[in-house]
This record gives sequence, structure tokens and C-alpha cells, in this order.
Amino acid sequence: MKRFCVMVALILFAAGAQGGDNFVWIGNGTQWTNGASWNQGGSLPGVGDNALFTQDGKGGYLNDDVGTILNIQVARGKDDPPANSLTINSGGAVECAAKVYVGYEGVGTLTLDGGSVGMGQDLFIASDLDADGVAEDGSTVNLNSGSLTVDRNAFIGHRGRGYMKVSGGSLTLNGDGNMWLSDCSFQVLDDDASIRVNNAVFAWGDTNHTGSADVSFRLSDSAGVSTISAQGLTVRDDGDDIGFTIDAGDAPDGAFSVTLFKTTNAITLDAFNALTGVLQTVNIEDWTLSREASNKELEFSGTVIPEPATFGLLGLFGLLMVLRRRIMA
Repeated sequence: MKRFCVMVALILFAAGAQGGDNFVWIGNGTQWTNGASWNQGGSLPGVGDNALFTQDGKGGYLNDDVGTILNIQVARGKDDPPANSLTINSGGAVECAAKVYVGYEGVGTLTLDGGSVGMGQDLFIASDLDADGVAEDGSTVNLNSGSLTVDRNAFIGHRGRGYMKVSGGSLTLNGDGNMWLSDCSFQVLDDDASIRVNNAVFAWGDTNHTGSADVSFRLSDSAGVSTISAQGLTVRDDGDDIGFTIDAGDAPDGAFSVTLFKTTNAITLDAFNALTGVLQTVNIEDWTLSREASNKELEFSGTVIPEPATFGLLGLFGLLMVLRRRIMA
């Protein structure tokens, strides 16, 4: 069903492109508001137009509010290194009446270092098949600060591996759309972000597509994480279909407890068991994954332990102290 939806989306993108002008990015490291960075004789994309970052690995920046356009696509052509990129800085803002595609015809990167990107319909993050028919790897959205708002669905993966990396800012899905994760990596990298899937489901794993849907949380230096809020949590576990990792990151050694998910509907026992069965940890021991009394929060507690390199340094320090005592004796 979702494969059909993806094909429909691509057809609609082409149809939308015919309704307005296609503004192809020809600048490199320049500003969106520099007319010479586009292929339309100094004009800038406006209402009903498409902004296409699809030429020869060129990157652009947005520092101003440019209003509403139709679609954005950030992706290079097949086998043309490197990936194209678009960076939104503080003060930058763009609203897409339809969709944002990061990848889908090659590999692309969208980074928010402030500002905002909104879309009236869907967000797609995925790569594509290369000339040999092999799925490419690397299309990424980096949300470091600012806001990314989707009014319908977010598809992460589905056609080659896609990455969503959230370390700050706000990620919001409005309306009845879902967060679909398949052949992807969804990474929560700090405790400063707001991640909300309003009135929709965080759908994890998809047996209709190959590749694992991996979700990971990395603790901050204060042993916290950014909690994902959603109406529900759906987990489709088909062997290697999902991955789940908690990484101690920069957290101090010792015990901690965090809330990973908060849901409006109860987290089912099947979903909980599936996650417990695949959970992996990095530099954490004595861990416990649990649902609170109403089964609407997924909680994790454990003890951060020193990294192996730290153990080695401690051992070396101890040996030096022993040798020092012997010499002094």
C-alpha cells in the first residue's frame, strides 16, 4: 500500500512541477535570495514554483523568510558525487504548500541550524537505486535547531536508506499523518529537542520493505534524552526489521532514568516485547525497559559505565601507582 502511495506522490510532484516553474539551483555555497543562484534569469521561486537542488552536488543557504512555494527537492542525480545540500540558518524560513523531498532521485542533505521549514503535505527522506540497481545510502535531515513541521506524513526510508538526526529544535507532525520508518535510521541525539507526532502514529518497521528501521537515543551530558510524543506506537517486527539502541553518549557514570516515548494510546504488550527483544545498549549496564502504570510511557533506566578506553587508562594509572610505590620503597 505504501509503495503505491510513494508512486502517487512522485506522480503528483511531476504534476505540480508542470503547474509552476522549476527553479533549478546553480549556485554553490550561495544564498537562496541571490537570483544568480537559480536558472531563471535572476528571479526567485515563488508561490506555485518548485525549488530543485538537483545539479552536480551544489549546496545552498537560506537566511531569510522567502514565503511559500510548492515543493522542494534536495538530491543529486544518480552517480554524480557529492550529495546536494540545503542549510536553513537562523532567520531563514520557507513554507511548501505540498512536499519536501530529500533524496528520492539520488542523495541529498537538509540541515536546520535555525529558522523553519514547513510543508502542507508530506516529507520524504530516502535515497534511490544507483546505476547497478543497488540502494544508495545517505539522504539525511539534520535538525540541530529551528523547526520542521509536516502537516501530513513523514516517510523515512522506503527507497534506499534515509536518516533523520534530531539534536535540537522542534519536529512536529500535525493532522492525521503518521511517521513511517522503514530502511532508515532515526536518531535522537540530545535532550534539547521537541518531537511530537500529533494525532498520529510513530510506525516503526515495515515488512513490505527491505532494510532495518533503526531508532536510537543518545544520552546528553546530563543523562537526559528528548522524549518522542505520539498518539500511538506501532512496531512491526519481522526478524531484522527493526533496531533499537540506547547509547550512554556523554552522560556521566552512574544510575539514570529517562522517558523515551509518551503516547495517548496505550503501548501494547506486543510492541513492548518486540522492543525489549531487540534492544541494545552502548556503555550501559543493569538496564530495565518498562511501561509505566497506564502503559502510555516507555521508560528506560540503567547505569552508565566508563568506556573501554577509560577502563584501560584507569588500569594503566593503577599500574603506574604500584610501580611508583615500589621505586620509592
